[in-house]
Amino acid sequence: MSWRPRAALVLCALASARAAPASVSVSTHAELLSALSSRSPRISVTRSILLSAPLVLSAPVELVGAGGAAALLLAARAGAPAVTVLGARGGVALRGLRVGLVGAAGAGAPAPALAVLASRGVALERLAVEGGLRVADSEGVDVGWSDVSNAAGAAGGTCVYVTGCGDSATLAPCDVVVHDNAVHDCRWPGGNASV
Repeated sequence: MSWRPRAALVLCALASARAAPASVSVSTHAELLSALSSRSPRISVTRSILLSAPLVLSAPVELVGAGGAAALLLAARAGAPAVTVLGARGGVALRGLRVGLVGAAGAGAPAPALAVLASRGVALERLAVEGGLRVADSEGVDVGWSDVSNAAGAAGGTCVYVTGCGDSATLAPCDVVVHDNAVHDCRWPGGNASV
């Protein structure tokens, strides 16, 4: 009878070997998309990645910068945020990354570099956001210890824009917290600063 528990242990080991790895390191857009599709819970970005299309996150994932060169960048001419958290229901985190729009069209880019839309339970920490941040119709979003700028004036030039937050009838808060950030170089195309 002692062989049965051992057989069960082997089957459990085989089943766990097929599960998504706890952490994956990526250095290209293709590797990043592959890690996201395999539902890896933690993805380490090891270098600057020029995205070939906007990155949309909805499922729980932690994207972490592994070193000072870790970045997610999108050509401003794409007309969309480099990274959008859309419809997430908890468990999405971006930490230690540079997120931005690149290229000469940055001044006329219609979208910010990073957007959180209709989501809850999102953590944005130790980021360098170049091109502004928009949080709309979301709750439980924590933006902290980050550097946010918009020197090129993308999306109207605001650096941090929060809208659709809370309940206007009851004045209930939505728990969007923006704290301990450096916000600077916020410019709209007319040249004035805005935050």
